[in-house]
Amino acid sequence: MPRTLSPIESPVTASASAESVERAPAMAPPGERFDGGSFPPSDVPPPFPRTAALGDGRWQPLELDARDGRVRMVRARLHNHPFRRDKVLEVVAIDRSLTELEFVAGMNDPEGGVPRGRRTGVVAVRHHEALLAVFNGGFLERHGHWGTMTDGDVYAPARADGCTIAHRKDGHLDLATWSALPAKDELDWWRQTPPCLVEAGHVPPLLLREPGNGLWGKSIEGSLDIRRSALALDASRRVLFYVFSEWNNASELAQALLVLGAVAGAELDVNWSYPWFFWFEHPSGVLPRIRDSLVPKTRFDRSRFVEKPAPRDFFYLRRRSESAR
Repeated sequence: MPRTLSPIESPVTASASAESVERAPAMAPPGERFDGGSFPPSDVPPPFPRTAALGDGRWQPLELDARDGRVRMVRARLHNHPFRRDKVLEVVAIDRSLTELEFVAGMNDPEGGVPRGRRTGVVAVRHHEALLAVFNGGFLERHGHWGTMTDGDVYAPARADGCTIAHRKDGHLDLATWSALPAKDELDWWRQTPPCLVEAGHVPPLLLREPGNGLWGKSIEGSLDIRRSALALDASRRVLFYVFSEWNNASELAQALLVLGAVAGAELDVNWSYPWFFWFEHPSGVLPRIRDSLVPKTRFDRSRFVEKPAPRDFFYLRRRSESAR
């Protein structure tokens, strides 16, 4: 049944338009090279005019840092089906020249053999002041046994066919099939997902041949049109996309990543309760807390991820320090 979606409104949305944001030159982290690119990215023409809504594909500033006035994230909505308006994407584009991606294992999952005493389930204290946002990780370990490693602990060994989000000790971010990753001993964390939705600018043949393949997840009832989430990189490697999709199968999500300009994309968690993306605020004198949610109808505890440990793994975004650039 089609859902009625409200216009993009958020207490963290800046009043300025993306066109008015200064496009500062990118400064890549050590070990990384950006191939041109600009931020915010160019607006995305709606792929299907028949189902497009007003404002589709137009980037709106989201997070204005009071300290330097820099926009590090922008948001857009996109309807990605020729006749169904309930199939929709909510996208956050992130400027990697001004942010850093971090990964945290949950207290209960991934399971592995790593004792609870070696897990924190929270954002590192040294990053509290710079915390911008937190978003979901991948499948539960038992759903595919996709590999995970962080802080020197291997929770689950890597699968050769797993799409791998990997961070190198020099700050370089990889997003590719494990078997294609070079110099694996230089990685300081990695999180695997089902085979890449997009790699080298193309949707893999398996997903094109079998759009209903349950390898990328389905509901308990067997439905493939479910909530999904993804992480992707554009050709410049400067822009990182978090994508929340409503009522899409994996093939539709992959095609939508191409529309956004992604050349590499990994599916994260799926189904109703598991995709989530939260922005954080920093009230004076207290710890950071959740301010707003990208994903509609999501229940949350404002102190989760900082004061209260998370049971499952997650990613977080923080401001990149000037010394690291």
